[in-house]
Amino acid sequence: MWALSQMYTIEQGPSANHESMSDFVLAVKLVDGKGRVRSFDQHDPELAAVRACLGLCGVLFEITFAVSIQN
Repeated sequence: MWALSQMYTIEQGPSANHESMSDFVLAVKLVDGKGRVRSFDQHDPELAAVRACLGLCGVLFEITFAVSIQN
């Protein structure tokens, strides 16, 4: 749930100097309103809409984030 709530800060990033969590989403799996499992990755133009859907596209159950190690 933490990841989902953080991801939905797309409209208002944490600050003008930082990207929002949704910018780091590489892939999403969800169950749509018809019960179908749908997958979206960075090659799908729909991923941007899913990032900002606020749950309107279905129930998200798997999210792949880009991560980096900082020293």
